[in-house]
Amino acid sequence: MKLCRELVNFFNSSTQAVKKLHSKQVQGRELHLIQDVTTRWWSTYAMLQRLITLKPYLSLLENEGEVDFTNLSNSQWIIVEDLASLLKPFMILQKTLEGHAYVTISLVPYMIYKMRKGLVD
Repeated sequence: MKLCRELVNFFNSSTQAVKKLHSKQVQGRELHLIQDVTTRWWSTYAMLQRLITLKPYLSLLENEGEVDFTNLSNSQWIIVEDLASLLKPFMILQKTLEGHAYVTISLVPYMIYKMRKGLVD
């Protein structure tokens, strides 16, 4: 996690690096790396998922040597993907229980069931 945060911090603090990252993204809208925050623990999932989405562009930047940064190794990318899979059910649960337009307490037993089922799968 420390290396992921350092990678995100590097790009978030360097406008030049962000511009080069955006230049590699040829289709769709330009995506930024997402920094996780302690007040929203599902933001860690969002950070990891965005890293996975931008992995090909980060690898391209690293291979071309346009930006001086330390990318994650193959084994670290596998860990990031596994962590994102593990955190996904918790993120869904958290987002659902944050609802303001509906009563959430009645959803708790069902969401616990779904979370357990998601972890088994």
